[in-house]
Amino acid sequence: MLDSQEISRSPSEWKRINMRSVDDLLGLEFIHDLYNRHDPRINSVRFRHTITIWKNGIVNSYAPVREWERLRDLVGAQYYTLNSHVIEQAKKLYRRKRKHFHSFMQRLQKTDLASLSNSDLALLLINFQSVVLGELYVLNFVQIEHGLNSAARQVISEIFSEKTKAEEAFVKLIQTEVPTASQKERRKLQMIAKKWKLLKTLSLYKKEKAHENVRKHWERHSHLYSAYGELPKKGGNGDSHDYPKNHVF
Repeated sequence: MLDSQEISRSPSEWKRINMRSVDDLLGLEFIHDLYNRHDPRINSVRFRHTITIWKNGIVNSYAPVREWERLRDLVGAQYYTLNSHVIEQAKKLYRRKRKHFHSFMQRLQKTDLASLSNSDLALLLINFQSVVLGELYVLNFVQIEHGLNSAARQVISEIFSEKTKAEEAFVKLIQTEVPTASQKERRKLQMIAKKWKLLKTLSLYKKEKAHENVRKHWERHSHLYSAYGELPKKGGNGDSHDYPKNHVF
């Protein structure tokens, strides 16, 4: 915690820092414990002053606005001043091989879960969560991204005094050179919608085929929107996946 102060109940004092669709308590614990991930070699501020709310399958995480902004400034300053130690440690973190994680997963795949006792299964789940969080995340990257954005904005503001130009430069800077999996998926879905809209104008539209086209697309890409490794939700009508039923075409 950065500041010792009484916890305010005013919504204006809290900022939402995460939102995910989560079906079970294990997934919820995974998200909440993510804020406990910490590596002082990169971020010496251990930030855990968060509130997590799980309601109707949706998890929202909040942090105090004042402390979240203070964290941004502290982390951002390290990148703005080109702190060589922090930058080198961050590079090592991104390049790590995750040998322990892969070894653990190989052993897990060979384990007959049904044969485990309740206590052994409970221990395995606890170890699984700790290993995944520790090996994959190591620290809370949301905090690092928050600080990097601050540093980038500060550098850009020194180049462009006009706010509009500075914002345009920032948007271009954070865009990926290679499309992400989600961006590729959305592009493919747009192409499907465009195709069926065109066929509709030519009176060649087939509702069943259009829905089948979307359903197959959903089956191929639904895992992209499953939080932290959760399996895609199954539809209430027995479909293998709960794909959107209301289409724009």
